[in-house]
Formats: sequence, structure tokens, C-alpha cells
Amino acid sequence: MLTLVSFLLTETIKAQLEFERVRRGLPADTPLITIQWDTVLAVNYPARAFGITRYVHVITSGGWQYCLTGRSTPVADAKKLCPDLVVAHVATFREGDLAPHYRDDPSVLTDKVGIAML
Repeated sequence: MLTLVSFLLTETIKAQLEFERVRRGLPADTPLITIQWDTVLAVNYPARAFGITRYVHVITSGGWQYCLTGRSTPVADAKKLCPDLVVAHVATFREGDLAPHYRDDPSVLTDKVGIAML
């Protein structure tokens, strides 16, 4: 069961990056990260080539699995490492929204992040 959970987490991250790449019409070799506020959620392989990272360590204890996020590359540093980096913020809700939207100006003060239900 734990192997399946890890596999699903990995595939979800890959799917998130691929969704953003296709949504924006980007070539496959475009360096791309997805973020939530200032936290890097996912890094594609072309961006990793520049040293951009997202660190996650999964531990198991007492039959439960925990994901511990370590140090990932800060977004500002990632942009310095790769000037052509595409940074995609996850979709957010604003007051009155019935569905999340991708915005050019998400703000922690006016936007909330939700989990999409498919």
C-alpha cells in the first residue's frame, strides 16, 4: 500500500507539471515549476538541470506515512538560476468564485488555494 501511495504522489506531481505545460502551450524542454505562494511544489526535468529543487522526504511510522518538506530552491533564487524559467502558480479562488482560476496576480490576502475535485 505504501508503494502505491508514493507512486500516486509522484504521478500527481508529473501530471501537474504536464498540465501546466500543455495549458500554456510550452515545448517539452521549457524549464517549468509550479508554486503555491512562495513554495515550490513541482520542478520539471529541464528546470532541474539548472539546479532547481523541491525536496520532499517520506517517512513511515506506526503504520502512517508522513511527507516532510525540506529545503527547496526559493522562487527568487530559481529565477536567478534559470532566467527563462516559467513559474506557474496553482489555481486560486477569490470571494464569489465558484471554481478556481489561474491568475497573473495571485495574492495570499485575496486568494485561497483549494483541491480540485475531478
